[in-house]
Amino acid sequence: MDRLPNGISRRSYSSGSRTDSTTTFRQFSPSRRMFCLLTVFDFFFILVAWLIYANAFNGLNLSLEKEVAHYKIASSLFDIVLLSLWRMVVLLLVYALFHSRKWYAIAITTSISTGFIIAKVVEYNFKTNNHHPMDYVSIIVSLFLCWAETLFLDFKVFPSELKAEQRMLAAGSLDTTAGERRPLLDENPSSYHTRTWLTEQSSFYTPYGSPPSSITSEDEGEDANAQLSSEDVHFKRKAKEIFGIAWDLLTVDKKWKHEKNKDGIIVESCILKDTGKMFKVQCSIDAPPSVVFSLIVLRVEDGPKWNSSVAESRVLHKIDNHTDICYNVTTDQAGGMVSSRDFVNLRHWQKRGKAYFSCNASVEYQDMPPVNEHIRGENHPGGWLFAENEGHHDQTDFVMLVNTDLKGWLPQYLIDQAMTGVLFGTADCLRNYVHSQK
Repeated sequence: MDRLPNGISRRSYSSGSRTDSTTTFRQFSPSRRMFCLLTVFDFFFILVAWLIYANAFNGLNLSLEKEVAHYKIASSLFDIVLLSLWRMVVLLLVYALFHSRKWYAIAITTSISTGFIIAKVVEYNFKTNNHHPMDYVSIIVSLFLCWAETLFLDFKVFPSELKAEQRMLAAGSLDTTAGERRPLLDENPSSYHTRTWLTEQSSFYTPYGSPPSSITSEDEGEDANAQLSSEDVHFKRKAKEIFGIAWDLLTVDKKWKHEKNKDGIIVESCILKDTGKMFKVQCSIDAPPSVVFSLIVLRVEDGPKWNSSVAESRVLHKIDNHTDICYNVTTDQAGGMVSSRDFVNLRHWQKRGKAYFSCNASVEYQDMPPVNEHIRGENHPGGWLFAENEGHHDQTDFVMLVNTDLKGWLPQYLIDQAMTGVLFGTADCLRNYVHSQK
């Protein structure tokens, strides 16, 4: 095991509790099993409906000869049965056998099924069968079931498996020590050299609303939790889990793809296996880390003052001196094509060595349910790092990790384009705001 500066050791994530957690989760989830049963039900329902129709109308033998042997799209409904069979086979292969979490297969089967059913409605001669009710029922039910499968996979299967795996990963991350991490940033010319502030025993907490320079070590034993409600204890424990996940995302090596590099602001992205695209933004700010951290993290309500993409920002609930729940509302983006979103985030911050790290992730908070005015987005674990620049004590190397699900039915290319622009603008606004406060 090779060593990093200041006693920080590299850690391989190919073994240990993290892998065990992921492997355990890879078992077939109940929601995925339900989806597979739905695809099987789709086929057998259409098949049984056609058999009942064939026996009641012309007899099974005559119907087989007419609709199968002498098939015509204008007079046969057997193609609806074959369509559901094809859909079942494809979906079971992709999502049951190969356990995929990609949406491509369901998108293809739903698009082709919808297109065929529309063509079927146009070409089918309903008058031939004297407008028999089964003609209408078979076609409508087939369209309904294929879209029900799509919605169930997108809104039930993927989100539930993601949440379950995040809980598993969080449990595994708590078993690691502060020193057993990878380098903070990739060793390439575009990265900022910020590893010198890491020390193996440095783990401090930021008193809420206090200047970061006054931070002292704080004991967080049972006495601290005794003053909290059971709900706050739950949120506090969850915040530490989120911190572990976000810190791992920050320190584990990844293959980053260049998105934008302009005016000293670097925007990169990588694809995470279960949560999709994560963005990383890096820039240098002409102010000490303690100053930038205090302006940005400890003054939540000032978010709209410096960030043009934020319409509202406020603390909903303070849990302790370094943990709270915040509410944020974004402005419309991409010329109004991406409408306003709101987020309820659980935040937790710590000081490690000469750096400050604030993590966040979306949570459900009963005092702030979804509202009609905004689409409720979801932030996966991410965070903001404020590290002292190596050799320049009055400069901050800023790193931001963002992994957001905007919800809604937005094309991925539009989301990627909007996120790159928003995050670049956020870093630019941050630098300008800190400079104006000098």
